[in-house]
Amino acid sequence: MTSRVKVVTDYLLASITTPDYDKYVTKYKSEKEELEYRLVEYTNNDKSFILTATHLLELAQNARSIFQSSQPAQKNKILKALLANCQINEKRLQLNLLKPFSVLVESTLSQNWLRRLDSNQWPFD
Repeated sequence: MTSRVKVVTDYLLASITTPDYDKYVTKYKSEKEELEYRLVEYTNNDKSFILTATHLLELAQNARSIFQSSQPAQKNKILKALLANCQINEKRLQLNLLKPFSVLVESTLSQNWLRRLDSNQWPFD
């Protein structure tokens, strides 16, 4: 694989012809456009993830009122989206939340929101 710097250097030193240089320039421009397109795609996908996460958190916050104000058919859909493999153990209903709801509940049970200490620990002034 030929680097762009080498191509320019070879062109300036007249080691490659102008048509060959033009082929390399066209190739590199095409690669650049493809990378820029992929960057835009990744950026757009990231924004949609943030919007989805925000929407999910808002739904989780208002779940109780949404559920209470829903019709029975809608309540059934909500329960199917939240729960799986619910069981009765010793006359108690055991609810098994699906992801990502189970992760939200687990995170509220813990006071440790920081996974690990960062290597750069600045004191707060």
